[in-house]
Amino acid sequence: MKSSKILLKNLPLIGFLGFICLFGQTNGQCKTVDELDACAYKSAFLVNRNIPMPKTTEQLQSYCQDARESLGCLKDFSNTCVIGPPKMYLSKIYNAANKSLEDHCTNEDRSKEFLETLSCLDTDEKVERVRKCSDKHILMLEKVVDVEIGQRAGPMCCTFEAYKNCILDTVKEVCSEEDANYFLLTEPIQ
Repeated sequence: MKSSKILLKNLPLIGFLGFICLFGQTNGQCKTVDELDACAYKSAFLVNRNIPMPKTTEQLQSYCQDARESLGCLKDFSNTCVIGPPKMYLSKIYNAANKSLEDHCTNEDRSKEFLETLSCLDTDEKVERVRKCSDKHILMLEKVVDVEIGQRAGPMCCTFEAYKNCILDTVKEVCSEEDANYFLLTEPIQ
């Protein structure tokens, strides 16, 4: 049985754009949502079909570098643009995502375990089935933007839960329950 569980690294990157839509509080000196989206997109292998699923240590390290840059966008955005309670929440999301990323990019055993788990997604068809969850999630996030700012928390939580369940259910179907369980949080974001 695999010993570690992780948060899918793409969930925070996709989710942080939804988070921006959720609260909409910034100091006015920010990147546009399109710029942030482009930053997150370049490392989101479950969303961006131009990024291959990492299969080798070299591909994982390349992915890790891109993911670090994407997380840097989140950190910069949080530090310079977001005000009030959303800043604290984004900081927590960043810290959890960064801890997971560094653990799986710098710890040789965790890197190997991560690549072994991803190896179950060994065909384009399997990968595409998982990526369809991301497509659905993005469509749902676009609907959340239409909700009044003060009323977005409930729909945002529901879209994230639906996304997470879609990923887990799909990985369970195309791989195994053990592989699906690998992608759960070990501990909640605090």
